[in-house]
Amino acid sequence: MLNGDQWKDHRNMLSPTFTSSKIKTMFKLMSECASRFAEHLSNLPEEQRETEMKGLLTKYTNDVIASCVYNASVDSIKEPKNVFYVYGTISTSIVTFKRSLMFLIHRNAPWLAELLQLKLVDSHIAKFFYDQVAETVETRQRTGTRRSDILQLFMDNNKKREPGREMTVQDMANHAFSFFFGGFDTVSSQTSIVAHLLAENADVQERVQQEIDETLENNNGELTYDAMHEMKYLDAVISETLRLYPIAPSIDRMCVKDFELPPARPGDKPFTVKAGMNIWIPVSGIHQDPKYYENPLKFDPDRFYENNRTIANSGAYMPFGLGPRMCIGNRFALTEMKVLLCHVLTKCNIKLAPRTITPLQFEKGVINITGKNGFWLAIEPRKSSYCFSTVSASAVSSS
Repeated sequence: MLNGDQWKDHRNMLSPTFTSSKIKTMFKLMSECASRFAEHLSNLPEEQRETEMKGLLTKYTNDVIASCVYNASVDSIKEPKNVFYVYGTISTSIVTFKRSLMFLIHRNAPWLAELLQLKLVDSHIAKFFYDQVAETVETRQRTGTRRSDILQLFMDNNKKREPGREMTVQDMANHAFSFFFGGFDTVSSQTSIVAHLLAENADVQERVQQEIDETLENNNGELTYDAMHEMKYLDAVISETLRLYPIAPSIDRMCVKDFELPPARPGDKPFTVKAGMNIWIPVSGIHQDPKYYENPLKFDPDRFYENNRTIANSGAYMPFGLGPRMCIGNRFALTEMKVLLCHVLTKCNIKLAPRTITPLQFEKGVINITGKNGFWLAIEPRKSSYCFSTVSASAVSSS
């Protein structure tokens, strides 16, 4: 965990990359991946329509990150052995006890990880991702070519920084891989949960589909970044899913100033959290506390549809953390989820399948969000799916 000025400098380098206007420039790349994925689902043979969603969705998240971060065009549905997907799966898997323990040591005791020479990512994999960045940067600097992706934003931001304070190629490679590591598994898991809840709640799914259809009709059949952000109920569904099943069930922070907590119960003594202490914040516990949410275990998107801004600013909703250290990639992740759901729900209905476990159950003792026996669902092509046009380059801001 970076401290003080070191953290601020890194955050200042990255923040301009993840503004709404910059995410908008990458929308076309995401939409192309989502359209391809939805087309695959809608054309599945009948005997293959019961499918494990998490495995499929990691192919989508891989393709989005490869395109938006690494300037690579891959189709992991057609080519599941492409090097990005293979290395991504290996690097981000934290489902064994050994990998989970290594991750926790790296996260909470980096000095111990260094002492024990624990590596989460093999050297040849780290070199592959570094080379992707180095080659792209060198080519663009030499030829003057540009592309609406994260590496281009890193390069553009460098031109605005003081001499000697620019990102190095190694910095870019490190940040790019951190983004890959952070988004490969989490977004696919979270979208799998959204799909499961939509299958369990057919009325909610129909309402989302109606909103998508109406929005597309009002925008001449074109799915743009701005049109997607008009879909308030879709946004509420995702927000409620993140409340019930947050990406990070708990988050850790370091206390920077002594703080006295009041007694937990009558007769107890107050407890002082000392500066330098690491604390864990139980996100799931807060999200499911009846003190903050009425009927907290119920999936109810309307609570966000009616009070989204109020809840988001309450301090009791933190799927991406809170404050200045809030996950910097949250806008990217939410856009990635929304654009996929727009494409899929336009073409398909999502149903419960014989192998679907209801209510949702998760594997215990692992870091990754892993459904017990997987996230099995059935896909049914919509009889009257709305055919919208592929988003045009003119629909994407170049700002």
